[in-house]
Amino acid sequence: MSQISRMAPKVALDVVLTPRLSQQQVVHAFLSTGVAFVNEETETLQWFGIKFDAKEDGSAGGFGIFDTFPGEKGRVAHLNGKLAARLMAHADELLSVGPKVDPIEIIASKVSAHAAGNVKYGVRVIIKAKSEKVQNVRIALEIRGEEVQNEAVTPYWYAIREDETTFGLVGFFNSEEDRAVHIQAVETQSMMTGMGPLLDGSLEVYKFEVIASKTSGV
Repeated sequence: MSQISRMAPKVALDVVLTPRLSQQQVVHAFLSTGVAFVNEETETLQWFGIKFDAKEDGSAGGFGIFDTFPGEKGRVAHLNGKLAARLMAHADELLSVGPKVDPIEIIASKVSAHAAGNVKYGVRVIIKAKSEKVQNVRIALEIRGEEVQNEAVTPYWYAIREDETTFGLVGFFNSEEDRAVHIQAVETQSMMTGMGPLLDGSLEVYKFEVIASKTSGV
């Protein structure tokens, strides 16, 4: 087992890509083939090119990238790498607005050694904490990180912090059925139910398809 595969993800990048209407398939292909560049990056632990499900109004859901690193060095190297350079070289042609790239912290994670290459579906949950309850939400997500280790349907999972009061959960699955089981657990578990008084609004749940991925295992 390689040294890199034993590194725990500590930081991540959340990238939102909003393609021009005429460039949807091109962006899809860009993510599908772009993983080849990421495979050369030793400190990019996991990388997922994703396509969000259509919105409630029927409009396209957009694309994105979620990738993880053992520290800031790996994240900076990725931002200076071949895939990022290729994206920026074609951004004006492909995207209706520039790529939105947000550095985020990983609070807790599950990285399975047995699911590399199989994940096809995902979900993202956005959690807005009340300003005075930020630490409580963080602790609750750390506890959830311990619980999810025993969730057989969830091979890859991350609890993240996006900014001072915005947290999230990102999970990847082998099937739609596994994703549904996980979402039900998130919505019904006592941990999440007990978080109600800590939150500023309701949980926001977004489903997506995994176009391509790099997974290093544990």
